[in-house]
Amino acid sequence: MKKRSILILVVLILNTFALSAQNIVTISNVSGKLIKFPVPNSQYKEVGDAQRYQFASFLPSSNSMLCIYLDTFDITKLVNHENENIKMETYMFVEINKNLIDSDCSDTNFIEVKAEALQLLKDDTIQLLDDANSFLKEIIDEKEDVKLNHLKNLGIIYDTKESCGMLMSFVVKNGNKSTKKLCSVNYLRLNNRLIYVYVYATFTDIAQVKWIKETSESWAKAILNANN
Repeated sequence: MKKRSILILVVLILNTFALSAQNIVTISNVSGKLIKFPVPNSQYKEVGDAQRYQFASFLPSSNSMLCIYLDTFDITKLVNHENENIKMETYMFVEINKNLIDSDCSDTNFIEVKAEALQLLKDDTIQLLDDANSFLKEIIDEKEDVKLNHLKNLGIIYDTKESCGMLMSFVVKNGNKSTKKLCSVNYLRLNNRLIYVYVYATFTDIAQVKWIKETSESWAKAILNANN
């Protein structure tokens, strides 16, 4: 796999798939590599083929969406076409860079990816915000005043041979209202492919920091176990 810079585009709202009988595991075909994604826990479900397309416009152009997980409340609203009532207090995206779909990721490659990603988070937060805000302008009503601000790297939350997670915070300004968000950016090496897993939560107190750290680490472990 050629060494490439990893662009992490954080957005608020946000390949063939086969779902298991009870939506417990989503199986993604990534260029002939079958990768299994179990649900984070019983509170969440993958939205499925019938609903996943609704989130396609919120993807950065560099990535392809593999899975979208919403909590059961939001899933019910989505299925019932009550999108205006979807809260998305917590949710997860699983993505892959389009340029890496056919590229093997070796142990050595993954070490390089982790080092490069950490350096990017340290050095390029201003550029990330600029890119994210430009992307938001393309997908929202021009009359809407929505902007991402104050992106901060809060550090590594776990690091293993085939996974690592980094925690960030950012502020979403919508008109006169500002909401602080947390996002863990997780890199997983699955069946020799580099997969991005994003876990989002609205920040209200320190409990969300603990939740996103524990959820990200435990889910990464479950995904790795499912593919061993």
